Amino acid sequence: ELSLFNPVPHPPVLPSVEDLAQWLTDGLLALQVEAEVKAVHPGPVLTGFEVQTITPINANHLEELSQALAKVLEINKVWTVEIHAGLLSIEIPNRARQTIYLSDLLASQEYQQNSSPLPIALGRDLNGQPVIIDLTRVPHILMAGSVAEEKTIALNTLLLSLLFKATPTTLRLLLIDDTTHQLSVYTNLPHLLIPVVNTME
Repeated sequence: ELSLFNPVPHPPVLPSVEDLAQWLTDGLLALQVEAEVKAVHPGPVLTGFEVQTITPINANHLEELSQALAKVLEINKVWTVEIHAGLLSIEIPNRARQTIYLSDLLASQEYQQNSSPLPIALGRDLNGQPVIIDLTRVPHILMAGSVAEEKTIALNTLLLSLLFKATPTTLRLLLIDDTTHQLSVYTNLPHLLIPVVNTME
C-alpha cells in the first residue's frame, strides 16, 4: 500500500538538456577543444554526456583533460573515457544530488510489472531509470561502506522491497541481528519464521 509512505516532495527544477549541453560545450571551448554534444543523460547523481570532438584529442591525455575541465566548470571531478576515436563519454557530478525515494521505486512500472516473487528495488542508474533485481537470480549480496547509516538504509530498502509484494504465506524470513539490534523494528512482522535472533547463542 503506497499510501503508507510519506508523499514524495516535488523534485527540484533541473537545468534543461540544452543548457547542460551548452555548459559543457562552453567549458571545452575554454580549453580550446571544439566539440559537439551528441547526447545528454541526466541522472540523480551524475550527468553523462556523449561528446563528438572536432579538435583532435590525444587519448593518453584524457586524465589531464578531465582535471582541466573540472577546474573550468568549477566542480570537483570529471570522468572522461574514449568510446571510440573522436567520441568521448564524460560524466559530471550534479551540483545537487537528488534524493531517491523508495515509494517512487515501488510505484515504478519496473517494480510493479516485475514477475519475480522476490523483487528488490536498488535505486536508480546513471540515467535515472529504476534498478530492480530478482533476488531468485542473485544468490549472494555483499553490502559494504564506511557509513553505517547507509548500510542500514540499504538493508531496510531490501527488506521493504520484499515485504511490499509478498504475503506471510509466500515469504518467510529468518532475521539474525546479534550486534546492532537494528532489525528490532521487524519484531512483530508476520513474515518471520521465528522471532528476530539477537543473541550469539
